[in-house]
Amino acid sequence: MRASLVLPFMAAAAAAAAAAAALDLTVTTSRGRITGHKAPKAEGVYEFLGVPFAKPPVGELRFAPPAKLGPVPSSTVFVADKFTGGKAVDYPEHTPQLQKIIDAFANTLGNPVGEDCLYLNVWSKPTAKKNKPVVVFFHGGRWTFGGTDTPFFTGKYLAEAEDVVVVTVNFRLNIFGYPGAPGESQNLGMQDQRLAVEWIHSNIGAFNGDCSKITIFGQSSGGLAVDFWAYAYKSDPIVAGVIALSGNAYSFPLNTLELAAQNWYNVSDQLGCGAQGNTMACMRQANWDDIRAAAAKVPPPPGTSQARAQPPFQATIDEKLVFSD
Repeated sequence: MRASLVLPFMAAAAAAAAAAAALDLTVTTSRGRITGHKAPKAEGVYEFLGVPFAKPPVGELRFAPPAKLGPVPSSTVFVADKFTGGKAVDYPEHTPQLQKIIDAFANTLGNPVGEDCLYLNVWSKPTAKKNKPVVVFFHGGRWTFGGTDTPFFTGKYLAEAEDVVVVTVNFRLNIFGYPGAPGESQNLGMQDQRLAVEWIHSNIGAFNGDCSKITIFGQSSGGLAVDFWAYAYKSDPIVAGVIALSGNAYSFPLNTLELAAQNWYNVSDQLGCGAQGNTMACMRQANWDDIRAAAAKVPPPPGTSQARAQPPFQATIDEKLVFSD
């Protein structure tokens, strides 16, 4: 008689424990509570869209390394229900034919282009299983265009097919991500990626992910960034694996500091900020659309073909994140 009472009790307790462990639509992170929703057209997947991982890189933070977010009250609830931030930044003045390709491949779904772009998205199944592997994706786009809010890069289908947590990340592009200003920090877009992964490492447990099982992977220029990661953070990678798709550290010629500075001054001179010395304060005051337009007039690096011209604002050899050897 006792056994017949104990077994149902144990089953009920196990069910309750499983329910308690299952992912909820509201999770608790270092930035307070984040509320997601059920992903459309992906059975059993929750999605959390437009989660900020850094301060907006605007004003005095334009052309500066990404800044960590400050603390918020524990009662704060962020509703992560839409892609946020858009691309930062696309490449204006393409031909109409190429623009159609870009719109299809990497267009934001109705979101405007903007500097305030440092957001990520998370997809996970609401199962009781903890410690799932985590995959973090960096999109491609020649260091110049692209974003996470495109059907090509949504993570819900991978999360539906495999028992993994999927994260996609927005980061700065073009002159905003790779400005080349002399004496300033370089490769800001890749620094954005690092800070995003640090946020993921600290918070992914709330989404049933395992911070010791993070793999970063990227496509095209995102693949290059992933490959650079393996060299830049050898002593503190905070990831378990890297996957470079259709791109690696040797895929394209990179900017030197000298060429990057030349391109920076080309833009600052166009905007009336001068062509030598410290032009940063002026450039931080400039209209960002004017900066985009000026950057589009900078010629590609010497020696690149018209069919495969490299963008003027891209990964730069600084011997810190990107190396000459």
